[in-house]
Amino acid sequence: MGRARLPGAILLDSRVGLRDPEQHFVVEVSYEADGPKGFDDVVVRYSPGKSGRRSFAVEVAHHQVKFHVSQEGRFGYKELTNPDFIHATRFSILERLKEAVEKAPTNSTFTLVTTDRIRDDDDLRKLITSKDRSINVEILFDGTTDRSWTGKIRKCWREHLKLSSDEELKTIVDTFHIVEGHRSLEEMRDEVNFTSVASG
Repeated sequence: MGRARLPGAILLDSRVGLRDPEQHFVVEVSYEADGPKGFDDVVVRYSPGKSGRRSFAVEVAHHQVKFHVSQEGRFGYKELTNPDFIHATRFSILERLKEAVEKAPTNSTFTLVTTDRIRDDDDLRKLITSKDRSINVEILFDGTTDRSWTGKIRKCWREHLKLSSDEELKTIVDTFHIVEGHRSLEEMRDEVNFTSVASG
């Protein structure tokens, strides 16, 4: 396991947290960590926990990082059920998420970071919050039937994960963030170098 080596925005957020007393305390940053499989590329631990929209303060943030040479990749909500999307042979990112939620410490979140972008015509785009890139569970679980656009997404994900209710699905996706269309590695290196020099 390595420490203090992070891609782009994750690294910047964590370094700033370590330097700025006004930020939430980052007590550990690990890469290729001993975390839930599929979300063990980068693990950030906060103490005290990082407050946000949830009823709990996030103490551990797990990240799955998927970069490609090209930024031409596009995806939608159905691709999250396809192992090919994360270049896997057996388990999809949603199946990895379900397993991670079951095994990770309480007060954990899980983030997919990718250079791919959500398709403009896919309803997944309507569910990603602008504040922290989490799944907007208030919109997704709006009480509509499976015939609605949100219901079709719930049904697709619920059946893929072999869940019996929307409440089970909500518990899982409420921890999920998607950071799509991420910058190139070169751009991130430049920003990390600039921030490191500026902050001393």
